[in-house]
Amino acid sequence: MSSLSAAGRYFGICILRPDSARPCIADFNPELINAYQVVKERPDELIEQLACFRNEEAFYYEVKFMLSNSSAALVYDLYENYHIDKVSAGRAINAGGSGRGQVTELIIRNYH
Repeated sequence: MSSLSAAGRYFGICILRPDSARPCIADFNPELINAYQVVKERPDELIEQLACFRNEEAFYYEVKFMLSNSSAALVYDLYENYHIDKVSAGRAINAGGSGRGQVTELIIRNYH
């Protein structure tokens, strides 16, 4: 897979350090870091590659996707016509200590 193709599949957040005016990207996922670098350094190439994706309903449903999200009523409503599998995921980081531990995560697919 080309670096540009990988860039189109991942999204994330920048971290703003209080002691710096510059954002800092910190992630262990090399494909996510690559995505940021492509957006920053080669946006014209990225746009050119993304142009092959038509903004049409039929094309949207031809493209296979899988995503994960927390188990919430809104997520079930948004993806009611998709295949949803429940999995248990461990959470070690949460603002409240009681929110750490096993949680239900949803794997959502538009294919079998």
